[in-house]
Amino acid sequence: MGIVGDSITYTSDSFDAIYEQVVRLIELGLAYADDTLQEQVCDAVATLLTGQMRHERMHGLPSKHRDMAPADVRARFKEMVAGTAEGARWCLRAKISADDPNKAMRDPVIYRCNLQPHHRTGCVDLRVVADPAAPSGKSTRPTTLPALWSTRSRA
Repeated sequence: MGIVGDSITYTSDSFDAIYEQVVRLIELGLAYADDTLQEQVCDAVATLLTGQMRHERMHGLPSKHRDMAPADVRARFKEMVAGTAEGARWCLRAKISADDPNKAMRDPVIYRCNLQPHHRTGCVDLRVVADPAAPSGKSTRPTTLPALWSTRSRA
């Protein structure tokens, strides 16, 4: 294929800029906090059932939190940033479309709270979900959600 990489980059190099843009998405009403279960395990043999979030995404149904006020989203996001037990229940989703024909674009998760130290930064806090942070083509900027991401590092 003839593909030759010219540099190695890490999403963690852009944590600061991504964080700032996510705060901006919240303020613009383009992101919401969601605590809908993605998957759930039940019964004695641990049969995996389709969780509520997965069901909603597959069937084009909006989350009950989709219209959460930005002030409430900010409050949940602060809990996520603080790494509290309450914050760990929530994820942040981009408000793109609940029923887009492309199921990958149905309000994707863009941030999750992770209480394990990051392998490069050592921070115990939020983790950017890979999709919005993936590089695209020759660009040195992460792939964008409404072109709002930029690159700067978050220590």
